[in-house]
Amino acid sequence: MEYQIVNLVASAAMNATLDLYNLAVSVPNIEYEPEQFPGAILKLKEPKVSMLLFKNGKVICSGASSEKEIELGIIKASRLIHEIQPKVKVLKKVEYTVVNLVATANLHQNLDLFHTALNLDNVEYEPEQFPGAILRMEDPKITLLLFKNGKVICAGAKKEEDLKKGLEKAAKLISKVNKGVKAPAFSDEIRYEAPKQTFNKSVSKIKTIQKKPVVKTKTIKPAKTQVVKKKKILKKISSKKTFKKSFIKKKAKPKAKKTLKKKKKR
Repeated sequence: MEYQIVNLVASAAMNATLDLYNLAVSVPNIEYEPEQFPGAILKLKEPKVSMLLFKNGKVICSGASSEKEIELGIIKASRLIHEIQPKVKVLKKVEYTVVNLVATANLHQNLDLFHTALNLDNVEYEPEQFPGAILRMEDPKITLLLFKNGKVICAGAKKEEDLKKGLEKAAKLISKVNKGVKAPAFSDEIRYEAPKQTFNKSVSKIKTIQKKPVVKTKTIKPAKTQVVKKKKILKKISSKKTFKKSFIKKKAKPKAKKTLKKKKKR
């Protein structure tokens, strides 16, 4: 199986203590912020590598695509440090250990990630959080990121032999699971094609549920303002006053008639 190494992470030692503050002031390619991170970051252009430098002399090199770039990067870093701090010797032979290998590969096959997650153990697939599936292998101990278009990213291997074994083993497992399974039509959307009968039943159920109005919507009237309330109160008061006046007038009329009759008798 063809693969390409993208990143090599290795650790080494300068065999001397480093003054990180002095290095950051004198070398423009070094960044040092002890409040955020205890190490200094050195970035080289040729080879294109970045390094973490610590006070005890430990170095972590990352970004290299081959072991030669690791050696060249560490030697170049030791020369830069020697110019500022002569106590640190220039390394002629570099002793390092590869901590992590990152590689990319292609299975040349479309994958149904939902189907693979159901049928394979140690597979995690959460499309809401991440578009790829995570396959964890124990022998060799590596992790693989699987994507729908068949691309694979392998990480965690310390040797190329482990990387080759892991990729070949994973390719066999994935090809068995995805035989006769069609990949989703749209790469952006996440779909699972169930059998036609069950799918049609589920669609008919959904349609019937949509036709029946489960919840009756009520139009919420806007809240009445204080001005409207005041108008209502004034109307009530005016209606009471008119009622009293009309009542008084009705009672006053018969009294006037009685007085007229008494005067006539006299």
